[in-house]
Amino acid sequence: MAALDVLRMTAGMMLILAAASKLLHLRTFAWTLSALGVNGLARNVLSALLPTIEFAAGAGLVAAAFWPLPAVGGLLLSLGFILAVVYAVATERQVPCACFGATTHELGSRNLLTATFLGAVSAASMASRTPVSPWNTTLSETIGEIILAALLLLFGSLLLATRSLLSLAKQRRETRDTEWEKLDVA
Repeated sequence: MAALDVLRMTAGMMLILAAASKLLHLRTFAWTLSALGVNGLARNVLSALLPTIEFAAGAGLVAAAFWPLPAVGGLLLSLGFILAVVYAVATERQVPCACFGATTHELGSRNLLTATFLGAVSAASMASRTPVSPWNTTLSETIGEIILAALLLLFGSLLLATRSLLSLAKQRRETRDTEWEKLDVA
């Protein structure tokens, strides 16, 4: 078994665990969606739909079934998670993390790293796995490697941009806290 297979199965199991936790704690996940500004019918639909998609993508990644749909699903989910974290940080929203059903911390760098890992593994699995086909050629493998490299660069760029946004948000909070302290003294 190759290292990428182990990583793929690990990412799949993470998705299955996250999906099961969200499904067991739907209200907590709905609360997180509300904190991100998703309300009403959209919140209700997404609170059931996203964990279902997570579970399907996770099971597909573990079993390598219906390929490449699970890898595409994992990649799209990770991009969505990254965007949610970036949005929460950029708008300085205090969004409780319900990634694994519990709200132990706010969305932040830990979630970004997890989503980036998921996306990188999904992209690598999608690009390196060659379907059984008479049209497989060395050229297609090369194109897959180029796509993989581009996707990994994109994830790295998103990670760096988010790190900058996290630093900026921290500076803004510290400035705001200092201003509040000045008002309390006066």
